[in-house]
Amino acid sequence: AELEKFAWMAAHDLKEPIRTMTTYAHLVADELALPPDSDVGAMLSFMTQAGLRATERIQDVLAYSSLGKKEFSIEPTNLNDLLKKVLDDIKQSISEKKAEVKVKDLPIVDVNRSTVMLLFQNLISNALKFSSETPVIEVSSSETSAGFIVAIKDNGIGIDEDKEHGEKIFDMFSRLEPNRYPGTGIGLAICKKVVELHRGRIWFDSKMGEGTTFYVQFPVDAEGA
Repeated sequence: AELEKFAWMAAHDLKEPIRTMTTYAHLVADELALPPDSDVGAMLSFMTQAGLRATERIQDVLAYSSLGKKEFSIEPTNLNDLLKKVLDDIKQSISEKKAEVKVKDLPIVDVNRSTVMLLFQNLISNALKFSSETPVIEVSSSETSAGFIVAIKDNGIGIDEDKEHGEKIFDMFSRLEPNRYPGTGIGLAICKKVVELHRGRIWFDSKMGEGTTFYVQFPVDAEGA
C-alpha cells in the first residue's frame, strides 16, 4: 500500500516538469525555425518524443495504482454484453487490422464491470497489436469446479516461454518485441492486477509464430476481493 501511494505521488510530481520540458522543446524549435532534417531539430524532436513517452508511462502508473482504490462493487454481469461494449470501443483498431473476432457464448459471472472491461480491452488490443498476418481472435469459455475460465486465443507472433518472458510478461513495463511494437508494457500488469482483485488467476499458452491463448479464471464467488 505504501509503495502504491509513493508511485501515485511520484507520478503526479513528475507530470508537470515533463510537460514543461516538452512544451519548451516545441517552443525552441518554433523560435529557431529549424529545418526538420537539421541536427538541432532532430535533437529537439527526440526530446519531445521522449517527453511524450514518459507522460504515457506516468499515465499508466496512475491507472495501475488506481485499480481497486475506488469502491470495488461486484455484480452479476453478462460477459457477452461486456465484451460487445469493449469491441465497440476498439472497432476502429479491429477495422484497420481487418481482424476477425469470434465470440462463443460467455457466462454470467460476478465481477466488477469497469475493471473487467479494462482486462478484455488490454488482452484483445494485444492480440491485434502482436500479429504478423490478418488477426483472428477467438473468445470462448468453460466451467470448472473452481469457476469459469475465459480463453482469448489469437494467431499472432507468439511468446517465447523458454527464455526471459514467461511470467515476466505480467511485470510492469515488461515489453514483448520493444523495437518492433509500440506501447509502454503495462497492459498485462493491469490484467494481472484486475484478476487478482477478483481472486482469480491468469496464465497463457503460446507457440512462437503460431499464436497465444490467454486464460482468465473467475472464481465462483468473487465477493470480498
